Amino acid sequence: MGDIKSALEIAMEKADKLGKLTPDELQRIDLVPKGNALAARFLRGEISLETELNKFNKEEAVFAKEGVLDVFLRNIILPTNEPAKKTSKKSLDGILFLKKEKDKLKSIITEIDHLFTYYEQALRQLQMKFKEKLESAKPARSVEAMGGMGNRSEMEKQMALQEEWRATLSELTSQYQRALEEHKRKIQKLP
Repeated sequence: MGDIKSALEIAMEKADKLGKLTPDELQRIDLVPKGNALAARFLRGEISLETELNKFNKEEAVFAKEGVLDVFLRNIILPTNEPAKKTSKKSLDGILFLKKEKDKLKSIITEIDHLFTYYEQALRQLQMKFKEKLESAKPARSVEAMGGMGNRSEMEKQMALQEEWRATLSELTSQYQRALEEHKRKIQKLP
């Protein structure tokens, strides 16, 4: 029974551990969130990333850039709509500013651009396929004229088609998301 700890005891243990952090760890805890905020402001078009990062000394900038990079990587997403495309593009531009190996990064960005193009094409093809299926699943006027007989089966067909759409879209997105995550890992490894 003596092993059960109160919330206060747990909090005190965590506070003790924080007291044991190195100066670098404390600096990281302070500056990574500041870098996160800078990235968000950059993505909204409010600041110049270069100007803001130049306000940090060399050691601080390392941690601030870590926070900036984290936000940029999280904002590179599959192009499901125009705002998503713009945010991904702006994030990639920001990463291009941060990273030193520009040629390798440009190659990865080109691969991401191709991935996005293929995803959009596959999504359009999938939408057309399901639009055709939906059109063919619409009830014939003669069924409606028969007093609604068959409405239930037609509704069930449409519900099944919607479920098939969700599953197929999820599978497609998952495949492209895995490829995108691999590109993000490559970017993260670059100096």
